[in-house]
Amino acid sequence: MTLATRRLCTAAALLYSVWILYPLVNRELHPWTSFVSEYFVADLPGATVLRTVDGVAGVVLAGVAAFSYARLRTLWRALPNGTRGTQHTREVTSSRNRTAVRVWCAGLGVAGLATVVDAVNPLVCAVSLSAECAAAEKAGTLPLQHQVHLFSSGAAGLGFVAAMIATLVLSTRTDRLVRVLSWVGIVLIVFSGIDALVPQLPTHGISQRLSMIAIAVWLVAAAGVPVAQRLRSRDSGTSSSGPATSTSGPEVTA
Repeated sequence: MTLATRRLCTAAALLYSVWILYPLVNRELHPWTSFVSEYFVADLPGATVLRTVDGVAGVVLAGVAAFSYARLRTLWRALPNGTRGTQHTREVTSSRNRTAVRVWCAGLGVAGLATVVDAVNPLVCAVSLSAECAAAEKAGTLPLQHQVHLFSSGAAGLGFVAAMIATLVLSTRTDRLVRVLSWVGIVLIVFSGIDALVPQLPTHGISQRLSMIAIAVWLVAAAGVPVAQRLRSRDSGTSSSGPATSTSGPEVTA
């Protein structure tokens, strides 16, 4: 990625984390038993600001995905085929890396667009604050807007998981921080999804918050990893005849 795109990733991470400040505005929602989405309910204080910020974060994420996809051909050329193994092995490695770049773009794109949908279609009521709302949600009698929000929230989580998997494919074992953050993010997002589907577990609020914090931290860390340059540097260590890589050339970030 270019420096500008990396900065966009960092900006998206910061915007995506603004909800952390919400308890300073409203302390009604308990962090253990309420979803972050409940902060956006229209009749709660500060909800409009939060929805606007969340929508902007989604647009920025979608922009990162669009910029990356527009540069796919350039990024593919920057990815090394490898100098070890047979021709077939190098082709497999190249194909795997190209697929990972596609998944990175698609994952962030889905996450970004789903976040925008979340902001445009907030929950119609706060389940943790209203027994009537909780009962109506369980019965499936709430307006379509409520159901759309639940679906888009799940889609955003799946998009981030896909992008994190692409990060694992494109990074190397030496990038321990990014790999650890990717695994932590995947585990927390999956656990948060399971937690939300099991009403007997009273931890859905904190698990969702932890997963969202993990996403923001992962975005900042992953945006600073020049995958293509690093991989080529690694491969060039085994063959002095390989093409030189300019530090100003195109890079892939995962």
